[in-house]
Amino acid sequence: MQAKIKRVALLCILLFVNVNVACIAYNILTAEKGAPLWASVAKNPTLSLFKTAKAACLRRASDKSNHRGLITGTLCNGANNSAAIGGQVLREGDIAHGVKIVSITRAEVKFEKNGRTWIQRVQEPPDSAWWDK
Repeated sequence: MQAKIKRVALLCILLFVNVNVACIAYNILTAEKGAPLWASVAKNPTLSLFKTAKAACLRRASDKSNHRGLITGTLCNGANNSAAIGGQVLREGDIAHGVKIVSITRAEVKFEKNGRTWIQRVQEPPDSAWWDK
């Protein structure tokens, strides 16, 4: 039993070392031109990688235009069908960006805007009507 615990501890230490080496390499590769090498290595590599990933996630989350009209999933339980569209949970009859949700099935959603109707499947690229005025 103790041998197994020692192996697990050793694996955890090796994993930690590998992650930190990868982060240091990342810091060196992304360092500003002309900056001293020690400044890149001295950064907390785990924190630096975390901050970079967090910033990228926040940029993607704040760019709502990437998500407008994209159906990421549906939930159908009879009378209260809903769909995750553009980062919002919407029901039949709701309106988002001037587009009305007419009906929701497991695989697709029927929309209407300015008298025009269309059907869009889950994860399918949104119709251009989402951006029309």
